[in-house]
Amino acid sequence: MYLALSLILIFSPIIQLQETDTSFTPPDSLVLEAFMDGMIESKLLDKNITGASVSVVHDGEFLLKKGYGYSDFANRVPVSPDSTLFRIGSVSKIFTWMAVMQHVEQGEINLDADINEYLEPFQVQNRYRDPVTMRSLLSHTPGFEDRLLQLFVREPADMIPLEQTLREQMPQRVRPPLQHASYSNHGTGLAEYIIEQLSGQSFEEYAAEHFFNPLQMQFSTFRQPLPDWLSDQLSNGYAMEDGRLVEKDFEYVPMPGVGGASSTASDMGNLMIALLDESCFDEHCLMQAETFETMKEPVLYHADGVNPALHGFMDMSMNGVRIVGHGGDTFWFHTLMAIYPHHDLGLFITFNSEGGAGTYIDALVQFTNRFFPDTRPLADTIELEEGYLQRFAGQYKVNRHPRSDITKLISIMNTAEVSVRDDKLRLDLPGIYGQDVTHWVPIDSTRFRAENNNQIIVFDQNDSGRVEHLYLGILPIIAFEKLGGFWSPSLHLGIFLLTVFISLYMLLYWPWLYIVRRNYDHKEKDHPRLPFLTKLTGFATSLCMILFYLLMSIGLSVGQEIVFEIPPIIGVSLIFPFLVIFFLLGMIQQSWQLWNWKLGGFFSRLFYYASILIFVAAIWQLWFWNMLGWHY
Repeated sequence: MYLALSLILIFSPIIQLQETDTSFTPPDSLVLEAFMDGMIESKLLDKNITGASVSVVHDGEFLLKKGYGYSDFANRVPVSPDSTLFRIGSVSKIFTWMAVMQHVEQGEINLDADINEYLEPFQVQNRYRDPVTMRSLLSHTPGFEDRLLQLFVREPADMIPLEQTLREQMPQRVRPPLQHASYSNHGTGLAEYIIEQLSGQSFEEYAAEHFFNPLQMQFSTFRQPLPDWLSDQLSNGYAMEDGRLVEKDFEYVPMPGVGGASSTASDMGNLMIALLDESCFDEHCLMQAETFETMKEPVLYHADGVNPALHGFMDMSMNGVRIVGHGGDTFWFHTLMAIYPHHDLGLFITFNSEGGAGTYIDALVQFTNRFFPDTRPLADTIELEEGYLQRFAGQYKVNRHPRSDITKLISIMNTAEVSVRDDKLRLDLPGIYGQDVTHWVPIDSTRFRAENNNQIIVFDQNDSGRVEHLYLGILPIIAFEKLGGFWSPSLHLGIFLLTVFISLYMLLYWPWLYIVRRNYDHKEKDHPRLPFLTKLTGFATSLCMILFYLLMSIGLSVGQEIVFEIPPIIGVSLIFPFLVIFFLLGMIQQSWQLWNWKLGGFFSRLFYYASILIFVAAIWQLWFWNMLGWHY
């Protein structure tokens, strides 16, 4: 649960699992603590993070649980791994998926049935031949667009019932199910709602009865706000603003089972102990072993060598070692739970500051490299014919983005760029591999490994050989789509820049030219000029266009705040495109007169006709990005 930013929401592995060595001697507790101290404390310092909490379990016991930094910086309250609660974001989804599997085991849910069978008050649209099923929800393959608006709310009073949330915010289906994975918060929300309907309990009550109590997770809750006896134990969230640490407000999540849980490192250690023992803790099993194993089974592989989408868990395997778990982000809290099932090891890390975004990815990589180093030889590379690599070059957008509302523009901001450098592919994708730029060498015609390790990326092509998708081993539950046609960033940038140029020319140069001619040019007109009304309609069109751009840029400057609500200034700005259309119609009428009566000079008329075409393109652009009207 994090904004466009969404790319770092879940971390998953890099290569298809080929585990070569399941023998494992757990590190000495002192060695483990020394390693963790150095890693976590350096991240707190480097990333301006106020506090963190960690637990590591093995063979049913804690190897380490420790707090770092402060839960309340102003009062210097230290983090306690036993009693300091952190918001765990999308790690909450693990409880939702376990609840689903409990009902599968009871025969109340069929993984392959149309979920509309379980939704009486409302229905998911039947846009494609195949229905959305619970299996597709578990694996993030239902084919939904992403939705960001009102993913968080500011006050308890804004927490509307889950049914109302889903009715009002139901995402559109944009691809057939089980075709591509695209991480979906609202898909999980649907599963949460079905659990509430089948159990007759709120999800907060269900989780407490079926998970927290049996696992002795005494300091864990889905309630928002927290109960009084827990609220004093909750860590504050922090962000750096203008060079100083700022305490942030509690983040309310209208779909609790999607990202609303709060827990401690110690409680999450109990959960990991259960997950490493077929869901059993202290002689109590959450489900049968066969049911639990289903959660770790693949549903969809994007490509050979890319880790699969599973039944609820995220596949985080790397270095030839099986790892499953989940990552989670709110704006201020950033969390990872990773279990190594073949080595009976679990790792939980959580941070309480904005700077923790993506930091748990680095922590997982460092931890795995330290205790599970990759000893496999590098995959052999091949030579490709000259010019072959150019087919992969271009920009790729993540397939997880809004499509039906005003936040669609985010899609073109989350792009990866692939270029060719010295018989290698260069991938520009900030932060995903722990660095902004990585280089890749071919191991077959569509698969590439990292220059210095066994991480891979894979492309797919259509029947005509055109490259369509890029898949990253570290992100098995999203895909990247190659941009082109109407999605081309160059096309939209060109339309925007031309529109701004034409608008400023009319707004600044025309008045300046009028003043100069009136005050300093006393010669008789030696050529016809554009009529006043012609210029007036162009001037009005330009003014409305520039005002729209200015107001929209101010409204979008709030950044992540747009998730809570659309700023009023954006609502006002959306009036101006309709005024642009009105005055543009006047320009078209004036252009007809210019054509028939040959008014104005040739180049003046040509400029005016070109301006009309550019404004028409700008209106199309606003329609394309859902900015023609109030789509929110």
